[in-house]
Amino acid sequence: MKTFAIQFYYELLKLFARKRTYMGFIAFIAIELVILLGVNMHKRMFLSSMEDYGLDFSHYFSGPTVAFQMINYTAFSLGSLYLALVCGDIVCKEVEDGTMRMILSRPVGRLRILALKFLAGAVYSWSLALFIVLTSLAFGVLDRGLGPFFVVDPFQKLAGAFTVGVGLDRYVMATSALCFSMTTLSCLAFMFSCFNMKPASATIVTLSIYFADIILYKIPFFEDIKGYFLSANMNKWSQFFQTDIPWNVVGRSAAYLVAFDIAFLAIGAIYFARRDFKS
Repeated sequence: MKTFAIQFYYELLKLFARKRTYMGFIAFIAIELVILLGVNMHKRMFLSSMEDYGLDFSHYFSGPTVAFQMINYTAFSLGSLYLALVCGDIVCKEVEDGTMRMILSRPVGRLRILALKFLAGAVYSWSLALFIVLTSLAFGVLDRGLGPFFVVDPFQKLAGAFTVGVGLDRYVMATSALCFSMTTLSCLAFMFSCFNMKPASATIVTLSIYFADIILYKIPFFEDIKGYFLSANMNKWSQFFQTDIPWNVVGRSAAYLVAFDIAFLAIGAIYFARRDFKS
């Protein structure tokens, strides 16, 4: 166990020593500041939404309200790019650089190597997700202060108003579910990283599948099977902002995502275990 912990530590050092690992963090700070500027320039959109629900704009236009909008607009759309970039690179890059053959020449099992790399990718995934939710809340509170929480998302049929305490509790639960959901993208990218392809190809294929899933989910022809799309289940994190949390819906989506996570990891591990690195 001690050896595994040491190996994991060096795997993290290797991952966070790459400049591309930090691109996502920098990009999110920039986009959050741009969204914050846009929110302050177009407050009327929030005013109209709040008036529709009979809410006082000056009371509910708070930091947490702005933070939700930042996360809702950016977490998966922009986050998917950097998760695919880093997690799709984590195994492929070692193979491309030739270091994987050196690693496999030592008495270390392939599954152990994959476990170390997946855990490192999972740490990155959760670090990026937590960074998004914390910086969004920090920027929102610094700009608008801490106050009652108003959430609205017509696409998810979501609307809710909460006091400060309840709102922050819901924020913690929802963003924890968001971190969990983003792990599915990491698993998908990690699976392709185990395949015999270039790092760029693994990233492109991951993003292609994810965005194809989003496009098909939004097409009315597939209304009857919308519940089976990955993007539909990943977006269930926002259901924690419903007045009454639909635990059955959230639980079913979580189980669905876990099943896909296991499938992605199993497929990647089986393929990697059978690969010939001698030639």
